[in-house]
Amino acid sequence: MGFNEIVFGGMAVIGIFIFLYVGRYRASASQRNRSNKIRWNFLARRGRRR
Repeated sequence: MGFNEIVFGGMAVIGIFIFLYVGRYRASASQRNRSNKIRWNFLARRGRRR
């Protein structure tokens, strides 16, 4: 196993760990229930009509 595999493999493992650790936290209610949020369903339907 070369040095590149150790370095980039370690970076991948650390990145996955950080992603899973941060993914446990949920946004607050004030961030989730906003009146000016993007309507993703509207944008998805609009793109299909072409």
